[in-house]
Amino acid sequence: MFSPISLSKIALIFAVAALVACAPPPAQKTAPVAPAGPRIALASKSGDFQSPLDSTPDPTGQTIYFTAENAKGKGVFQVAAAGGAVSEVALGAPFVAPTGIGMAPDGQHIFVADPQAGALFAIAIGKDAKPTPLANTVGSAPKNLDVVTENGQPMIYYSGKDAQDGQPAVFKINPTGNDKPSIVYKGAPLNTPDGIAVAPNGTVYVADRASAGDGMGQVFNIQQGKISTLVAKVRTGNPAGIALTKDGGVLLVSALQPDGTSDQVLVVNTATGASSAVTKVVDQNSAAGGVHRAYTSNLFSWADRNCRPKGCVFSVEP
Repeated sequence: MFSPISLSKIALIFAVAALVACAPPPAQKTAPVAPAGPRIALASKSGDFQSPLDSTPDPTGQTIYFTAENAKGKGVFQVAAAGGAVSEVALGAPFVAPTGIGMAPDGQHIFVADPQAGALFAIAIGKDAKPTPLANTVGSAPKNLDVVTENGQPMIYYSGKDAQDGQPAVFKINPTGNDKPSIVYKGAPLNTPDGIAVAPNGTVYVADRASAGDGMGQVFNIQQGKISTLVAKVRTGNPAGIALTKDGGVLLVSALQPDGTSDQVLVVNTATGASSAVTKVVDQNSAAGGVHRAYTSNLFSWADRNCRPKGCVFSVEP
């Protein structure tokens, strides 16, 4: 069991991650320094990909899967969390414009949200890697997702639209059954719901990219069908990535600074709503994307499509 992570430590994690990605090499050789603090790694060191949008580690944090594209089309890629060459998992049809990505708790399936294709897709690991739509999600324009375990069964929470009336909504569905998705919450104040993170106590956190107006979004929490505001105003990235620490005590919000030109990371105490913004060094990036946590540990992955010439995927571990 991992101990809770402090706000200052989370801030350090993302500040160092951005530094690794964007800082120029030293002017002269220096003596090696013993590592201290979190381990930060640029995972996507090489390979044919560009514009990564969202990423998720596998349950044990060994491999990172992410949505991106290359000349063959848009789809899912993978890379070792420790760093290496990116490889393709599944590209092209039936995908149209995949965004959010999540991993089954048992590590046997990847789930992908494709709002333009209008469905959630499942990809079996180690088989033919052919995306298969979850039939009961067709028409709900899924944008992003989180996968948890409830009563011993996998459960996908995802953001999208009600196929019947077009209202923005948050749903949940068991991907192993034939049940239709149930509505967790629908309608105002949701406007453009995106990133989802579900806490151990069942609280659902949702990042909405446009609910505050004037290009600003909010972060809500949903408990027993009631919605309240956790973060009143934030300019999110697209996708609007959020992730919880394993104990649910800290929510990371991958965002942009108020002027919309540089990244920041909001670090939010879920109990009090107190938050701090990490901007130093992080502001060298400009397209904050999806962030997720490995199911069994506090290893995170983070995507930025404008980092370096073709985008970056990081692994971040305390």
